[in-house]
Amino acid sequence: MVIGARVTPSLIKWAREHASLTLDEAAKKIEVTLERLAEWEKGKSYPTFDELLNLSDVYQIPVAMFYLSELPDLPLLKRDKTAKEAFEYLKSKGFTADHYRYELEKDGIA
Repeated sequence: MVIGARVTPSLIKWAREHASLTLDEAAKKIEVTLERLAEWEKGKSYPTFDELLNLSDVYQIPVAMFYLSELPDLPLLKRDKTAKEAFEYLKSKGFTADHYRYELEKDGIA
């Protein structure tokens, strides 16, 4: 069973626009169909954790930002370099969405 990452749809769209990408460009970079990305932005479906990691990488936005309840301000993004550096470190050590999912399940969050 694939668990969708219950992120805030408007943040997916905001992050794409912040990255100055069209829906088509973003879908190609994230390696999903244009229709699938559009469904995420409208809240009709959710990305998997692996897809969320791809979103984070392509849009250069920390994963945690996709869970905010409202759109972030740009100074927040500039201050969040530490989170991005932590994400890059974990990624370089082989940390995957499966590890993240395991930690969520272990903590009773997912």
